[in-house]
Amino acid sequence: MSTRTILFVCLVALLSLWAVSGRTEIDAVVDADGNWLEAHAPLVDLEVYYETLCPDSRNFIETQLYPTANKVGHVMNIKVYPYGKATEVQNPDKTWNYTCQHGPKECATNMLTTCALHFYSKHHHHRRHRLDKKLLDFIYCIENSEDPSNATIQEACAKKEHFSWHKLSRCADDKLGNELEHRMGLKTEALNPALNWVPWIVVNGVHNGTIQGEAVSDLLKLVCDTYTGARPKACPTPLDDEE
Repeated sequence: MSTRTILFVCLVALLSLWAVSGRTEIDAVVDADGNWLEAHAPLVDLEVYYETLCPDSRNFIETQLYPTANKVGHVMNIKVYPYGKATEVQNPDKTWNYTCQHGPKECATNMLTTCALHFYSKHHHHRRHRLDKKLLDFIYCIENSEDPSNATIQEACAKKEHFSWHKLSRCADDKLGNELEHRMGLKTEALNPALNWVPWIVVNGVHNGTIQGEAVSDLLKLVCDTYTGARPKACPTPLDDEE
């Protein structure tokens, strides 16, 4: 068999493989510094509106968001909003008084998380405002703990990611954290349709019952099916989906 014939056969085989799979596969997720790699297609925008002490929110982070991000986080633009069904009333000094579904400890933990998002995501604007991998690790560390509202646990999670506990705790206790949480509230209250459950999932700007159901049951499949670029190797194949 001539060299030209061999090359032609190989080319046909590759094209056949591409036709079957629909998309090529990639498997790299983070760079040498632990940051998400840049994808070569539009990222899947994933917005998660949640409450830090809500059992359903915690379960979603532990069983869906964190595992999925560790597999295909490089094709996701993750944004989280710790506020949920909280309400707010403005005080005479222009600060805000929050009432949270799971009590004052949840309000405090929401605010601490918001402070972490403020301090440790603002340096990554060049990454299209994506949630930093260390921030996701910090959130998971807290939510996967015995008590996310426990200050000792929060401090240990912060130090694990080399976050300044002094900066975070001070922010959560003063006007900065109070104002930052107000912004979370404005973002949450502007949702259309309005939030009536947590976690509330928005994908590429859209929330509906189908997206919500798929997100909380199999977020990996939802992200993989939504992404239009080269299919990550961690994504289930169509055959896996059928099974």
